[in-house]
Amino acid sequence: MAKIDGPFAVGAKITIRVKGHPPLTSTVTQSEPPMLWTGVARAPGLTETIDHLIEPTDSGTLITERSVFTGPLASIAARILGGRVRKTLEATTAHFGRLAERRASH
Repeated sequence: MAKIDGPFAVGAKITIRVKGHPPLTSTVTQSEPPMLWTGVARAPGLTETIDHLIEPTDSGTLITERSVFTGPLASIAARILGGRVRKTLEATTAHFGRLAERRASH
């Protein structure tokens, strides 16, 4: 589940709740609708930057989500959280892909 504090634009705060994880609040730092948006979440010693990219291809659309940890705790966070982040991004990308396919078929 995701909640945004207002219009989707640079500066907006998005809080994401994934079952089994604490809520994550990120700030939209870049938005180029409908192809790209970037969110940044900060914690002491750690910054997570998440890019969301949508690209047309010859056979449809490619959805890419990338998460990058930076800061003094980045290597520890990557080892501890990397697998969970990967699974979450795979699940959300698949979900949005299914939504897009449903909309395209109607």
